[in-house]
Amino acid sequence: MENHGKYGEFIYTHDGAQELRVNLFIASRLNWTDNNATITQETQFPYSENSKLTINLKKTRKFRLMIRCPEWTTSDFSIKVNGKEVAADAQPSSYVAIERKWKNGDVVEISLPMQNTIEALDNVPEYLAVKHGPIVLAARTGNQDLAGLVADDGRWSHIAHGSLVPVAETPIMIGTRAELEQKVAALKPVDGKPLHFTASGLFDQSRFTDVELEPFYSLHDSRYAIYFLSLSQSDYGKMLDKIKADEAAASSSPRQTTRYRVRTP
Repeated sequence: MENHGKYGEFIYTHDGAQELRVNLFIASRLNWTDNNATITQETQFPYSENSKLTINLKKTRKFRLMIRCPEWTTSDFSIKVNGKEVAADAQPSSYVAIERKWKNGDVVEISLPMQNTIEALDNVPEYLAVKHGPIVLAARTGNQDLAGLVADDGRWSHIAHGSLVPVAETPIMIGTRAELEQKVAALKPVDGKPLHFTASGLFDQSRFTDVELEPFYSLHDSRYAIYFLSLSQSDYGKMLDKIKADEAAASSSPRQTTRYRVRTP
């Protein structure tokens, strides 16, 4: 939770008056005192895939502007200075260096196309998350039995204590890794709901017909899933058969009781 309050520290970093790095795409204004300059960044990221920097200087100055090319963007990433492309060879997870004599009013336009991808949970690769660019998406799974949703000052009250749901009753991704990557890349946006996507084809359509993926940061007052178990079609069928067999065995077997002996003084 502390991290969100620190984003402002790293939107920009600099090396004296020689170099300025643009690390994060957040609407902001920087007073770069070493260069007697003001940099204004205008963006609605992540709801917009663009950001604009306006350079304000009292006199022309030469310095290097380093703009981050994130690993999550596409090959259509671009940077234009006063309308001229300057990042034709940009590589993901790198910085684009723009060294020139800057003058008052120069404009840098950054295009940050985003795509849908999947990412495996560390050490448990069969559990996958869906991302849109850097934004982690989640699915609401119901608002029943939210006991403990709002914590009080009691011991362990920070842990929700509603009933547990078996993994088999949660949305499970069906397909090979390659198939799931294709399905995720083709997810359709939901009209009128930015950064929301239909999950058609990802899960068992006979059991989960209306799953919608949305930014995790905007989800509240609901049960949810972020990492989804992924199974091949055959493994998924075997899992359902086992669940049915276990349920049948449990319902047909006689109720078992346990007797306890109590020792009295």
